[in-house]
Amino acid sequence: MYRNTIIVTGLPRSGTSLCMQMLAAAGIPVLIDHPENPLADAREMNPNGFYEYSKIAWVNGLSNAIGKAVKIIAYSPVEFPREAKYLVMRRHAVEIAMSQETSLEKINQEILDFLKRIDGLNFLEVWYHDLIFNPVNEIARVSEFLGGNLDIEAMASVVNPSHYRNRKELA
Repeated sequence: MYRNTIIVTGLPRSGTSLCMQMLAAAGIPVLIDHPENPLADAREMNPNGFYEYSKIAWVNGLSNAIGKAVKIIAYSPVEFPREAKYLVMRRHAVEIAMSQETSLEKINQEILDFLKRIDGLNFLEVWYHDLIFNPVNEIARVSEFLGGNLDIEAMASVVNPSHYRNRKELA
């Protein structure tokens, strides 16, 4: 039933909104609260919008996502369907903590708990840092994972390195 469904997931502030924006730019239908105006929920912390669907937490909320891309935050109580494809956004815990003003210990535990929860599902990890600094290669990986034929240039056009404000300098 969910074979043509793409679930974008990860912890808050890990790049899930950016991933949803890229998929929308590629012409993939996205399930969001404001389809007529994706910027309706934009705020300073996310100037291009969050691309969320608030009803996803409802018992039947996921049935509306069939054949579309939808964002589900990692600790959502929704049952993850096995036949969907998952884009798992990853970001260094330090950067998430800086962005959320949350403790690293809590975020590291959330990451570990989430990865255990999706073990065995069909997913591709996409690191936010790599997406920002090497968008074409990372988006090509996403396109290949999703079956190819995505508009990589359109997807890359929504990546804005200036939005990468909370970052850890990597060695």
